[in-house]
Amino acid sequence: PMEFAEILPALEAGKVDVAIAVVPVTSVRQERVQFSIPYFQIGLTALCRVEESGNFQEKAASDTKNAKGKKIKNVPVFSGKRVAVQKGSTAESYARENFPEAELRVCNYQEEMFFELLAENVDAVFAEQSLIDAYLKVTDNPGLVKCGPVYDVHNLAIAVPKDSIHLKELNHSLQNFRSSSEFRELCRKWFGTVPSFGKQ
Repeated sequence: PMEFAEILPALEAGKVDVAIAVVPVTSVRQERVQFSIPYFQIGLTALCRVEESGNFQEKAASDTKNAKGKKIKNVPVFSGKRVAVQKGSTAESYARENFPEAELRVCNYQEEMFFELLAENVDAVFAEQSLIDAYLKVTDNPGLVKCGPVYDVHNLAIAVPKDSIHLKELNHSLQNFRSSSEFRELCRKWFGTVPSFGKQ
């Protein structure tokens, strides 16, 4: 176990051989490590307390631009809101680029984000949709609700060092698993959908 932000440096330094975590594949990360074929797909979304959900209404694309001046469609209003994100995650980098009006609370661990929300130290958690869905399923807390749309869908894959000898074996195992009925059953059970990866 390690903090999310330590995963890529540990791979690069040869301290670990394989990283199996919620690691979305991005072009920036591909410059540092190799990735297996994907095993799932996720987007980013927000979680808030039910009584606060009305404060996260969407505003029109014409009113909202990201840090590069590009218009964004259907973005929740995070202006002045305290938003918890996990350090080093895709959610953190996406929020920094697209929600400059938010006050980010950077947490080292996933559990810390949800604790901050329950303790009312933040107004929302911004994280991977699958993480939020799993948290809601396990805790069954009627006082929490997802707010806003799903953003920035990425493939999830297993990360290995650039010179890894394990990539071929990992891809073979993942391909067999993805083709199995067990994989489809697990996806439907826990996430309600089976991802479509197209040609690999």
